Amino acid sequence: MFHKHKRKEEVYSFLLETAKIISKNKLGALFVIAPKGEFKGVFEPLYPQVIAEHKISEKGARELILKLAELDGAFLIGDEGMIVAFGARINQSKALKGYGTKHAAAVGITEHIKNSSAILVSEETNWIKIFKKGKIVLEMDSSKTPRPVMQKVVT
Repeated sequence: MFHKHKRKEEVYSFLLETAKIISKNKLGALFVIAPKGEFKGVFEPLYPQVIAEHKISEKGARELILKLAELDGAFLIGDEGMIVAFGARINQSKALKGYGTKHAAAVGITEHIKNSSAILVSEETNWIKIFKKGKIVLEMDSSKTPRPVMQKVVT
């Protein structure tokens, strides 16, 4: 059990660091983290999936993710760190008044897939938002992620 929790913490840590870089570059992104098998039937790829089935921990993965973040669509990441898809259009979107398509996708997918989370980088505000169960549970700027915040996100 400890190993799985530790791995999950590593996945979130990697994605939050990546989200901070994307935010500082004034870009937007959406990362959805869930058990790998739960993504079946909930998305459509917008682009050919040339990097699916690779782990985010592989050499060069962050650089590739930063480049792919410029494309439309979400990154789908298995909770063990496997890249399931990028540039994914979420079929389970649910509008969030006053926000755009990334927010709608984050609300819909985290409401639909039990035990999923989404990390959204807002292109407009450069803030990072964490979604669970269809709701924003945390908002932060890109400057820091204190350890207690990281623990809260992982649990």
